[in-house]
Amino acid sequence: MDHHKKITLNLLDVKHLQSQFTKDATNKLNLYLPTTDNSDPLKNRVSELVNDFIFEIFERSKDSLEIDGSDGSTSLRKMLENPTNEVEPFDFSLQEQVRKLYQEVENETIRLTKLRRETPQNFRSTYEESFQKSFSVLQEFQKEIEELETAKYDDDDSVLIEREKTFTEQVKPKLEEMTFQYEESIKTLKEIKDNIPEERSELAKLEQITKFLKEKD
Repeated sequence: MDHHKKITLNLLDVKHLQSQFTKDATNKLNLYLPTTDNSDPLKNRVSELVNDFIFEIFERSKDSLEIDGSDGSTSLRKMLENPTNEVEPFDFSLQEQVRKLYQEVENETIRLTKLRRETPQNFRSTYEESFQKSFSVLQEFQKEIEELETAKYDDDDSVLIEREKTFTEQVKPKLEEMTFQYEESIKTLKEIKDNIPEERSELAKLEQITKFLKEKD
C-alpha cells in the first residue's frame, strides 16, 4: 500500500503546465526546423513525437498526483485533451492593469483616510477663523455705534446730515462687510459639511474594492 502523500492539483493547473511544456517544445522545434508553413512532414512527425513524450511524462506522474479528486482510473492525457478543460493563456497585461488599479486604490484610500482625519480639524479651524473675523468687525461696529450715540449734537440740520454721513461712510460698510463675511463663512462650512458624506461614500467603496482585490491575490 502506498503511504506517500500525493500532490493535490487542479486539472486546470496541470493543463497549464502541459501547455507551457508544449509551447516551449514547439519554440525549440521552430528554432531548429524553421518552416514557413505546417506542410513539412518531418517537422510534423517530430512535433507529434514530442507531444506524445510530454503526455507520457504527465501520465507516469499521475500516480503521485491527486487531480480534482480523481481516483486515477482515467487517462490523464484524455482528461487534458478534453476541450472543456482548455485553459486560457495567462494575460500578463491584465495582471499589470490590476496591479496598477490596486495601487491607485491604495493611494486613494490613503488620501481619503487623511482627509477624513483632517476634515474635522479643518472644519473647526475654519469656524474659529470665521468667528474671530466676524467678532472683530462686530466690535468695531459696536464701537462706532457707541461713539455716535454718545456724541453731542446740536439740533440743526447740518449736524444730522453729518451724523448720517458718518453712518453711511463708516458704520454701514463695516456692517456690510460683517454680513458678507458671515455669509461666506456659512457657505464654506456648508460646503465642508456637504462633502463629508461623499468622501465617506468614496472611502467605503474603495475599501470594498481593496478587500475584493486582496481576496483575489
